[in-house]
Amino acid sequence: MKKLVLVPRTEPIDSILDRIKDVDILFVNGARRTGKSCIAIQLEQMIGADDQCTVLRFNCEGMASDTLTAEDLIAGFEAVYSKGRRIVILLDEVFLVNGWESVVNRFTALPDCKTILFTSVRHVISEKLDAVREKRYGVMDMLPFSLEEFISFHGLREITPAETPNSEKRFTQFEHEIYSLNDIYRLYINYGGLAIMKTEYMDPERAWVITEGTYCAALMRGILDVGSFNNIVAVSDVALLRNLILIMSQTSGSNVSANSLAKQTGDYMNRMPSAKTIENYIAALLNSNCFYISPRYDIKTGSVLKTFARYYIVDTGLLGYISPDARCGNAEMLENRVYFELLRRGYTVFNGKLGRDYISFVAFLGEEKVYIHIVDEKNADGIPDALAKLRKIRDNHPKAVISFDTHSTVTADGIFMINALDFLMGTKLLRPGIAANK
Repeated sequence: MKKLVLVPRTEPIDSILDRIKDVDILFVNGARRTGKSCIAIQLEQMIGADDQCTVLRFNCEGMASDTLTAEDLIAGFEAVYSKGRRIVILLDEVFLVNGWESVVNRFTALPDCKTILFTSVRHVISEKLDAVREKRYGVMDMLPFSLEEFISFHGLREITPAETPNSEKRFTQFEHEIYSLNDIYRLYINYGGLAIMKTEYMDPERAWVITEGTYCAALMRGILDVGSFNNIVAVSDVALLRNLILIMSQTSGSNVSANSLAKQTGDYMNRMPSAKTIENYIAALLNSNCFYISPRYDIKTGSVLKTFARYYIVDTGLLGYISPDARCGNAEMLENRVYFELLRRGYTVFNGKLGRDYISFVAFLGEEKVYIHIVDEKNADGIPDALAKLRKIRDNHPKAVISFDTHSTVTADGIFMINALDFLMGTKLLRPGIAANK
């Protein structure tokens, strides 16, 4: 049998090792098939090479783990633990083990023990854990590949000089076809950024099978098998769940509420669910990391609004499987990718309300606040309209337009014009007075 070869993801591994230094427990949280288990294996190998540290990994969802108990976790720990010696415990989907909270509390009570939980459900970050109640924890979102990671994962090699502008870069794969960065972006949108979508699967029929498996796993293991949590009633109507996912996928980029989604879903199914049921099902989808939320933010009052929000599906490959027609919205696809790129960079992301106008994103990072508007290159009035909206905001926080139909530059009044490919390849959101840089 061929040995499994793992593709290193340097950035998330470095981030995990850096963040665990300051906390007793780190939650690495993300949708299924984003590569969490592979990273756990890589961490086991890296930490295990350190003579001064012991590493212990449990995969609580593997083929041999159906009967895994809390007692098994404790026995495995006691077999390798040596007082005074540092130990790192890697727990993959530990919420599937009955009584897991008491085991984790036992681990985190030890001064020389660090625990990393890899999880596909958010409710694991629970007040039942001592480290959570005592604020001795951190959370890291594991997202699908960025565009840069997608290029690396699929072995695309740049054949133009490093200083070549992104719009002129060329890449090759296996020394065959030549790709522009725009070509690669289209592949990125069509096939998505899940770590399971290997290069050999990137034809429509194989990709469909792989994506279907991912979708079914997300529904079954991430939602239906989870049951009730945090006073949220368990999902029981699979037909309603599937249709809600379809409606939320088709309305990506639009502000919706439980009431509006209940009406749209009811019209589609010819039976009207209650708004409360829809709220519970949305909570389950957010808990499973299938969707992420961007709440509405009133720019004039500086307040987060409780009504309406936008929901973004975690991967555009999944979106293409659930609702193939949704792919035709270039602006919606770009908005989705920019949203997740902002999350990847650590921003908290809202969608902006400015009177009757809207601004795509209001993003916060510490004391930094930036307004961002996404423009579809097919709309001839898009950039002038975006600039007009941003100029209505009467404060000095940075403002940016992201579009494929612009070079990365700054207007005379300080609004940043950022080419979409530049941004997705790592260009920073800039503040006035700072030169463009990567």
